[in-house]
Amino acid sequence: MKAMAGGYLIGALAGIGLAFIGYAVQRLRAGADMGATLLHSIPAIALAPIFVLGFGRETAPTALAAFNAFFVFYVAASSGLSGNAPIFRDVMKVYGASPMRRFWHVDFPAALPAIATGMKLAVPGSLIGAILGEWFGAPRGLGLLIVTAMQNFQILLLWSAVLLTGMISFGLFCLLSLLERHVFERFR
Repeated sequence: MKAMAGGYLIGALAGIGLAFIGYAVQRLRAGADMGATLLHSIPAIALAPIFVLGFGRETAPTALAAFNAFFVFYVAASSGLSGNAPIFRDVMKVYGASPMRRFWHVDFPAALPAIATGMKLAVPGSLIGAILGEWFGAPRGLGLLIVTAMQNFQILLLWSAVLLTGMISFGLFCLLSLLERHVFERFR
């Protein structure tokens, strides 16, 4: 859970940050879209050994969780920022608001519902990334438990760990669905 939470937060900051940069500097938007898509097209399982070598066995689960969450946050923030009605920006421009003021008072609040949806959708991927990272030699965690149970043909333990993983993912998904509903009511 610690690796998942850390990776989720890092993925959120990186994905939303890149979306904000792409929004602020329109010339970078196409490159950011292509770069994020290229990264997302690489299977996390293929990157896991590289992440273990690059980040170490302890940090690889966090890095893979961040990798899996990054794209979801990027897409959510990008679509939220670009989906805003131009009339609101035009009104702010007519009243002499600076681009930064327009961003904070119009664009960012309009993007919050999409970001909240991204928060909800990133949970399962982040958890899967953390478990994948644990498969490749972490000293503890659900991923290690699943691999050990598979290797020792402990079917009951294996499915118990898988069920626990599903329950954690579904529980977090439901909690973030409540947050999403609140954000939609407030900012839509």
